[in-house]
Amino acid sequence: MYWKDFALTIRDKICTLRKAHGRTAGGLSITDTATPTPGHILVFAAHPDDETIGCGMTLFRLGRAGYTIDIVFTTDGRGYGWWCNRPSAVRQIIATRMTEAMAALSVLKVPKERIHFLGYPDAGLHRNMNQALRDIGPMIQRVNPRFILVHGFEGGHVDHDVTSLLVQLAAAQSRQDIPVIEWAEYSRTYHLGDSHPVVFPAFCECLNPSYAAADTTWQSTKQQALRQYASQSEPQWAMWQLERFRLAHLIDTPTLVDHFYPPHSPEGARYGPVLHRFANRASHSHDSFRGLTDPSRSWLIPMLGLATDKADVPSFPRAP
Repeated sequence: MYWKDFALTIRDKICTLRKAHGRTAGGLSITDTATPTPGHILVFAAHPDDETIGCGMTLFRLGRAGYTIDIVFTTDGRGYGWWCNRPSAVRQIIATRMTEAMAALSVLKVPKERIHFLGYPDAGLHRNMNQALRDIGPMIQRVNPRFILVHGFEGGHVDHDVTSLLVQLAAAQSRQDIPVIEWAEYSRTYHLGDSHPVVFPAFCECLNPSYAAADTTWQSTKQQALRQYASQSEPQWAMWQLERFRLAHLIDTPTLVDHFYPPHSPEGARYGPVLHRFANRASHSHDSFRGLTDPSRSWLIPMLGLATDKADVPSFPRAP
């Protein structure tokens, strides 16, 4: 499954990534470190820096309110063209990304023992979807979080979309009725660093409207966290990007795959078939949908500080 198993030394801690299975920065399984609590939140990101770009302010806010946060990175962040590098160079890139992630999340007050790396190849997650699903599912069942944060399915990067799809499918299969909340990051319509406010592409908004995180109190903290990713250009482009969320809607996922990965496009020819197989499984695993306006989910709006009107910012509750 993997080109190589490898061992990395991170701040004098040995982190052995061997066929994923939820390894942490301290070399422990998530089942050893994540004690289920009513105020537990799971965050899944494809690459180190995505979590801070997409929801850094929100993570800091939730942590200050007393919620326990675990971050799971699905890929190793080695980047494109990694097959041209020597193994030693690949290991150094991965070690740099992991170290930067721990530094950035330290700014957001997430301890390193709650940072987990599945270690799938960057830009190769779509080739490992069955195994990744077997890794993600037990994590969700073990932690049983109050809700999950993950990338939006928005056609920006295939690893982002695959991570979103796998997490939604795993959450639906868990039968624990755990809300999955997607964040907007970037797409072919709205690129990182452009002049537009961060939003999902218009096609996504028509299917499932999103909500703005209207409170920018913690933006300077987010920017400080983004600066820790010194090896990457994307965080520097996203310094002034705000945050936007929606409740995931699995029923629409096949439609999103059709839109962002049409058969006649290079992306559709390469990724479309495998994405469709999992999207169809996902839509069949999720037989009902309740939007953010449903009374049973209304607690999500004040918890995330969401608002349709920036002048109307809800209060933020303490952890249960």
